[in-house]
This record gives sequence, structure tokens and C-alpha cells, in this order.
Amino acid sequence: MEYLEKRYGIHGTMPVDMHNMALWAKNPAHPHVPGMMSDLILGINNLNKQRCVLDCPIAVGLPLELAPLDKGQMAWHWTTRDCPSAGPGIHLGSPWTSVSQGGVLIPPHHDSEGRNTYFFPVTGIQLWTLLFRKITCDGKVPLQATKYLCSPHDLDDYDAETMTVYPGGLLIQPPGQLHAEYNPNPAFAHGGHFFTYGMLHHTLSSRSLEVTTQTREYMDETLWWMAALIPQLPPDQLSGLHYWPLLALCFMVLKPRMYLAQRLCHIPYARHRSHHIPTLSRPISGPHIRLIPGSPILSTLHTFCPARHLDFTSSRIPDYIHHLTYLSPVSALPSRSPDLWTSGY
Repeated sequence: MEYLEKRYGIHGTMPVDMHNMALWAKNPAHPHVPGMMSDLILGINNLNKQRCVLDCPIAVGLPLELAPLDKGQMAWHWTTRDCPSAGPGIHLGSPWTSVSQGGVLIPPHHDSEGRNTYFFPVTGIQLWTLLFRKITCDGKVPLQATKYLCSPHDLDDYDAETMTVYPGGLLIQPPGQLHAEYNPNPAFAHGGHFFTYGMLHHTLSSRSLEVTTQTREYMDETLWWMAALIPQLPPDQLSGLHYWPLLALCFMVLKPRMYLAQRLCHIPYARHRSHHIPTLSRPISGPHIRLIPGSPILSTLHTFCPARHLDFTSSRIPDYIHHLTYLSPVSALPSRSPDLWTSGY
């Protein structure tokens, strides 16, 4: 406990919601047990219980050498002059730590909100199983196969690869990567989430799979700020931007309500929570964004008509783009369809 307090600022009196695996097996929707961090630490070697805390917020993010990967953070910092904002929640929402007893198994899921995930154990090892959808000639979207992952044995549409992550190792996975985790021994790990331009087409796909988990209000704002950052990027980074991720960014900026979680779309307030995107016929100014028309990203956004439907299953589209879908989760998911495993950390 002393190590956690000095190194990460995690105190024994911190209130937490622990995942209890026995409760999870009975009802996956309600696995939490309230308590304090000291309750978990003092019983970390208790073989009769399997508990873990997945989302302890900390102020430490990506390792210093990898900090430039987080284009979402960069967008908030580099655009403060053109887009003044307090940056609500973004700094506290990305890094986290997890504390787990031995024997904890987390079933297949994908991390919410379409962000890249980094993870490295500090003590203990973790078995991390990555699930890859098998390539199909009909180009079906992953939603059709993914929504059945709640069934314990229905993994026929997926190939799996398991790796062991040791202290000193680092794992980075793209948005929407389906994975399962197993801690064979008590473990403490550090991880977090970040955005990068090259993976935004996977961000769009992952957000289209959201059903229940969507609690971070800064998601749309971060994507807008990433769009505002593009004209300010150095030439070497501009040359590395690709068409499909930028196209996905355009969709998410112009149609933010398309990517609300399904259950949130049934809440009247949630349907109208997205901010209005001003027209581009005159300089944009306001509390959320202030840019000049004619910059590359705004010209691109103005070119794509929001009502236009693009067929991502066209044979002219590369294979990886079949991971995209322009369908709202409301219309794509039938009523009473099986829920997705989506984590909240």
C-alpha cells in the first residue's frame, strides 16, 4: 500500500467499485462491490475471492518516450489559441491503474469510446488474448459477429492469439480490438487510452459497436480539436495522414449523434447533447471552436455532404475498410439483441 501511495497517489482510503468475479458469473451487468482500496490490498492473497479494480484514475500517462503518440492530448494543447477551452475531463480520463487478485478472468470485450489502449504490468504477469475476426468474402461488419460474444463458446468467427505480458513489457492495441484478460496471480498494472490519426477509421468502427457504455462527455470535443489541429501539424506529420482515417474523422465530426450508445439514444436529453457544428461560409467563432474557412480540414469537411451515404462494402474499398460502418447503432441492432461486453475503463 505504501508503494501505491508514494508512486501513484493511490491511498487505502480511496473509495472504489471492485469487480467481484463470483457476482460477474451470476449477472455480468452488476458485478460491482463498493469498498475501499485497502479492502482489496489487504485481501490480495485470499484464494477464496477473485476481485479487481479496473479504473483507478492517476495523473501519470504514457511513458515519456511515447507521449507524442497521443494526438488527442496534443490537439487540446496545441489549439488553445484558436479553440479556447478548459478541456473538460480529458486529462483525468485517459490514464488508469488496475489492481487484481489472482484468478481474475475478464471475458471478451472491447474498450469503450474507440481509443487506442496501452498497458504494462508493474507487478505480476497478465495473459492477454486478442481476438481477430476471420476474413469473410461478404464483407460483413464486425457487429454481426461481435454481439454474440456474450455466449461463452461462440467464437467461431474469430481467431485468437494469447500473449503473456511481463513487468517491463508494453502492449499497445488499436481501437475496437476484442480481447480477454486473465491474471494468474495478484497483479498491479498501469495503462490508459489515447487517440492517433492513423487509427481513426477503427475509432469510427469501435464507436459504432457501442451499446451501453458511454460516459465521457469530451469524446466529440476531442475529435473536433483533432480536426482543428491538422492545419498546424508539421509537414512530415501531414504527409503521413491517410484518406480513410481522415474520412472517418469527417463523419464523426459532422454526425456526432450517429455514434451515441444505443441506450443513450432513448434518453431525450442524450439525443440533443451534441453541439451544433457551424456552417463554413464565414469565419467560425464561438466557445467551442474558432477557425478560418479554407484551411485543409475545413475544406474537406465542407466537401462531404452529411446526408451522403457511402457504401463501405464496395469492391473498390481495401479490405481493412470493411471494419467501418455508417449505420447508427439504433438501426443496426435489433430490439432485445444480446448486449456487448464493453468495459468502462
